[in-house]
Amino acid sequence: GAEGCRESGLKSILQDISVEKVMWDCRESADALYFQLGIELTSVFDLQLLRVVTVEHDKESSDAQCYKLQTLQCVAKQVVEADEFLGADGSHVSVCINQRPFREEVLEHSVNHVVILRKIFEALGADLEPGIKAEVRDASARYALFLRAKLKRSFC
Repeated sequence: GAEGCRESGLKSILQDISVEKVMWDCRESADALYFQLGIELTSVFDLQLLRVVTVEHDKESSDAQCYKLQTLQCVAKQVVEADEFLGADGSHVSVCINQRPFREEVLEHSVNHVVILRKIFEALGADLEPGIKAEVRDASARYALFLRAKLKRSFC
C-alpha cells in the first residue's frame, strides 16, 4: 500500500533527480503517484514525447506526416517490430491491475512493457543530439505535471 511504498525506498528513487525514469505517457502515473502516495515524479524521459520529437526532426521519415501522439503498441510495432502486447491467441491482452495478488498474465504483460520500453529507448534514443534529449527531458517534466491542475480525478 501507500505506507509500504513510502517506506520501501521507492519514493526516494522516483523523486531522485539523478535517476532517469523512462516511461510511456507519464501523465496519469505521475498524477496518481502524487495524489495517492505523495510522490513527486522527477527526471522523467517520456518515450511518447521522444517519438513525437524524433518524427518532427526526421523529415525524411515515412512517419514524418504523423505528429499525433501514438500508442505504445503502434510505436512498438513500427520501431522494434514487437508484438509482445498480443496474447498467445493473437488477441490484445486486457489487464486488470486492481486485483491482488496480480494474476500471472498481468505480471507477464508488465515485464513485456518494460522490455519494450527499453528497446524503444535504445532504438530511438541511441544517436540523439544533446539538444533533442534536453528538449524531450524538458517536455517530459511538463508532461508529468500536466494533470496536476485537474479539479476532479478518479483512480480505479
